[in-house]
Amino acid sequence: MSAAKPYTTDPAELGFDPDVLREKYNHERDKRVRKEGFGQYKAAAGDLEEYMVDRYVDPGFTREPLMKWKWLSLVAVMAACWPVLVCVKLA
Repeated sequence: MSAAKPYTTDPAELGFDPDVLREKYNHERDKRVRKEGFGQYKAAAGDLEEYMVDRYVDPGFTREPLMKWKWLSLVAVMAACWPVLVCVKLA
């Protein structure tokens, strides 16, 4: 087994310029990000209201939480999201 190649950001070794690529992706992202934020989304009403109904449970279905510790689900979500947050920070 060969040794791992050291990490590099040298465009000559990578075959592309990371700064140019980052600029390209930022430009494309900026074309899609809208100033309205969450205001750009429509309410699920009218024809879309059917998507607000869970058709796999009986109407009025309720149950106790599966976990006693609510913080555990937060930890699970944070553990799943940290790679995305790291990538966003690096971008």
